[in-house]
Amino acid sequence: MAFVDVDDVAFAHCNAAFAPNARGRYLISAPEPMFMLDYSNLLKPEYAERKLPFLTLPMWLLWFAVKVLGHTKATDYGLIAASAFRLPRFDTGKAARDLGLTEYFPVKKTAIDMADALCRLGIVKGGRAAGAGARKQD
Repeated sequence: MAFVDVDDVAFAHCNAAFAPNARGRYLISAPEPMFMLDYSNLLKPEYAERKLPFLTLPMWLLWFAVKVLGHTKATDYGLIAASAFRLPRFDTGKAARDLGLTEYFPVKKTAIDMADALCRLGIVKGGRAAGAGARKQD
């Protein structure tokens, strides 16, 4: 999967509004795509007490889940086959050239910020253990 920090998106959005050479659509994506399990592993040091995914489902189980959930169109199977075990690569050169977005926030920072926000907003119950590095609110 491809990830991007909301601050990177905001930077690109503001620059697109004012850059005279900004035209069309832009792909904004951190340069290091990763599997969801790898993303989950980024959170483990900060959320050690949480139950986080620890394995990748085998393909046969993904196919079965699609069938049980009633997604029987050929496109559903094709989407799983095309994306379950392959990392996407995006050319973000246009955003770098036109919008000046050449550096992205690290995905680990993005993952931890997202998890902290989900806990703080009560969307996910609990959070990090006290003193585990949660950011102060300004």
